[in-house]
Amino acid sequence: IRPMTMQLDDDVSIAPLPIPTELTARYAAAKARRDAAIANSVVLREQLRPTLPDARVLVVDDQQTIADGLADMIHAETGAEVIPVTNAVIALHLAKTAPDGCYSLAIIDLDLGHHSITGVHVAKALPRSVAVILVTGVAPEALEEANVDVSAYRTYEKPLKGDVLSDLIDAVKARLPGGRRERADSIH
Repeated sequence: IRPMTMQLDDDVSIAPLPIPTELTARYAAAKARRDAAIANSVVLREQLRPTLPDARVLVVDDQQTIADGLADMIHAETGAEVIPVTNAVIALHLAKTAPDGCYSLAIIDLDLGHHSITGVHVAKALPRSVAVILVTGVAPEALEEANVDVSAYRTYEKPLKGDVLSDLIDAVKARLPGGRRERADSIH
């Protein structure tokens, strides 16, 4: 970066401090993340506004592919409305502001990639009527500790594959209103 110089007098000139390109890029990235989180929050708030369906599942994971994949799979298997959230701040806000009966179930990753908000914070903020399933791939031993704080319905270690994933889907089905539900595409 070359600072521009401004001539004040014949013998005095000043140059403004340059702003390093790295800081400008960081600011732009942080602003873009903040704007996306606000937009995501508005979209989620709009999704929660209609009359509450009989089955709504909240999926909270800091990895977009996991959150979306679980959401798609649960919706396909149960027909429930599933809300995937990847931002820890938004997840905590949704949990704190959720009216009783808003969610039937929440699947929450313990590590949300945030320096001060964990899955335990989100789980504790939910109404007591919400069944919580905790998952983690970072510290499996933390599941036992978290379970003491949250009284989770179930706990699972990542990766969620094969029998583990099948068991998780069965646990979701069992907790939805009406008990075990058929596949959405087989209901006529």
